[in-house]
Amino acid sequence: MDNVIFAYWSTQTVGTGFQVIFNQSGYIFLVAQNGSFLNYVASNAASSSQFYQRAILEYDGVLRHYVYPKSANSAGGRARAWSIMDFIPSNICLSVGGSTGANACGFNSFCYLGTDQMTMCDCPTGYSIIDPNDRMSGCKPNFAAQNCDKEAHETDHFTFNDMLNTDWPLSDYAYFHSVTEDWCRQVCLNDCFCAVAIYRNGNCWKKRYPLSNGRVNDNIGGKALIKIRNTNVTANSSVSKKSNRSTLIIIGSVLLGSSTFLNLLLLSSLLVYAFYFNRLKSNRLQPNQVLPGLNVRRFSFKELQGATNGFNEELGRGACSTVYKGILKNDNIENAVAVKKLHKIATEGEQEFKAEVCSISKD
Repeated sequence: MDNVIFAYWSTQTVGTGFQVIFNQSGYIFLVAQNGSFLNYVASNAASSSQFYQRAILEYDGVLRHYVYPKSANSAGGRARAWSIMDFIPSNICLSVGGSTGANACGFNSFCYLGTDQMTMCDCPTGYSIIDPNDRMSGCKPNFAAQNCDKEAHETDHFTFNDMLNTDWPLSDYAYFHSVTEDWCRQVCLNDCFCAVAIYRNGNCWKKRYPLSNGRVNDNIGGKALIKIRNTNVTANSSVSKKSNRSTLIIIGSVLLGSSTFLNLLLLSSLLVYAFYFNRLKSNRLQPNQVLPGLNVRRFSFKELQGATNGFNEELGRGACSTVYKGILKNDNIENAVAVKKLHKIATEGEQEFKAEVCSISKD
């Protein structure tokens, strides 16, 4: 690395160290530029005549000193295999404590020592590893984050998973003292930014994403309250609430729109019906083009008005009609006619008129 952010382990010889030496006796130590001894890095000596030795700065950042017996006698009755003599630092999970970075195990995960002091990385309940091929890639939550909308605060959708002797130092953004554990839980539950609360000896720390430097160790004490979504609540419950509200709004809009459409359709139907009724009425007021069963000529009102000289000479009067004298010209021959003018049009009067015409035409 070109830029050193922080040291997770140091010999405390800044400015004076010159070289790390791994000698034949199995000692690893630091010397100054003039060759003088400064500090031991690893002091568990193993004779090079009895053991093969190697020192590796491994993937997790730990410098480990391994030995392998050259013979069964040097193994002291143990199986001939590589074993660890020393490792620097002794617990990298507790040693990493920088204000930036994710420590040995990645963000949102926690670190602990396994068999042979090997660094182990794991995810809290409700979280899963980001890259299954890289155990130090960090963890991601398997649930939707808490909604910060006051209308859907979702406090009833979350609960806590307790982890003893667990902490994520330097991820806190709020601190409270002299409080109870229940109070600490509630203050985290009410805060949509709070991912984890640490409660220890009456003190409460609220942590937010991304969680860094996670570690589990018996010396930490207290407990971590990890906020996760209830398993019986869907991850998109808050979205569903909003979606339901949106659906109701859409349905209401559709119904309102449908109502408007139905009103327009009804109005259009009324207009069509009124037009048809007026036309039907008009047709009823007009004489038929051809009277069924009759072979008579049809005269217009204007012709009859001219023939009667404006209905001038009255010949007789009935209940619903008046008869006038008229003259019709046909090929310069004048024919005297009687023109019956109805005062009102009614079904009975019209039928009576048709009957009269039919009777006259048969005579």
